[in-house]
Amino acid sequence: MSAWRRGRWLLHLVGLALFAWVLTRIDIRTLVRHVLEANWLLVTLALALGLPFIWLKSERWRMVLEWTGSRISAGLAFRLFSIGLLAGLVTPGQVGEFAKAFGVRREGGTLRSGLTASVGDRALDVAMLLGLSAYYAVWHRYRWPTLNSLAVFLASMALVGILAAWIWLVAAQLFVAFPLRWPVTGRALGEAITGFPWPRMVSLAAATLFAYALYSIRLYLLLLALGQSAPVPVFVSSMAVMSLAALLPISIAGIGSRDAALLVLFGEFRIPQEAAIAFSFLVLVLSLFNAVVGAIAWALQFIGEHDEPDTDASHQSTAGVPPPLPPRGPRVRRGMDEPG
Repeated sequence: MSAWRRGRWLLHLVGLALFAWVLTRIDIRTLVRHVLEANWLLVTLALALGLPFIWLKSERWRMVLEWTGSRISAGLAFRLFSIGLLAGLVTPGQVGEFAKAFGVRREGGTLRSGLTASVGDRALDVAMLLGLSAYYAVWHRYRWPTLNSLAVFLASMALVGILAAWIWLVAAQLFVAFPLRWPVTGRALGEAITGFPWPRMVSLAAATLFAYALYSIRLYLLLLALGQSAPVPVFVSSMAVMSLAALLPISIAGIGSRDAALLVLFGEFRIPQEAAIAFSFLVLVLSLFNAVVGAIAWALQFIGEHDEPDTDASHQSTAGVPPPLPPRGPRVRRGMDEPG
């Protein structure tokens, strides 16, 4: 086994060790009781919102993909994005989500375009999470009452979303639209800042904001399902910290890293530790639902590919067979009836 593979498995063990540590700090029976007594109607509603959430995320990815040179339909984007969610669930740091880039190449696009769009899509998410995590960090440090205001929080979210879209588009202009030259000159930077259509930035920012808002609604429904509550601005920003912890490449599906983060975060809201881990379990259920959507999309793609007639095989099956003879005309007799 190579050193790289050994290191990867050691990273997985870190996540498992964290999860084992979390289990030593809680009462398992109380944890099970929290899960069984949850309001499953609210959980079902959170699951149902997964479909519009995936559609919104796939549309944003399709916008980025189109700008990088590949154009696909909304249905195909939804299918490839869902398959990426399935691959991301079973890989550390959700890196399997980049598998959708290979689907773009298979559908006639370029691998470079697919990878660039996928990196850009992840960068927009991470920028949003970092901005909201900073909001939570300021609240945790200073406890300013103003930060509990929903209006202040929504304005901060809008600013973070616009800045994330603007920074990504400027970077994309420098490294995708223009030839990559080092060092980056002031003229190239100026062209990158002013050279993209501003409506596209607004569209990307709006898609990012709405996607995170929908994600936050799903999470808050889970919190309510467990009979718990927390101030909305602080809860939503704390979920950004949880999501960043789940992205660390030390576990599969965020198991361990997400649980440890929630123990700390929910302690600020006076939520019992068992309820925090029950919440983490329900978040995993949401991820599994996304993976099921991806599995269905992959199965439909697999069936569709095998139902199509294999034209190559039909050509090969007739290779080497002589063409049929032309129809025979009236036989010409050479003899007495034939003029000499």
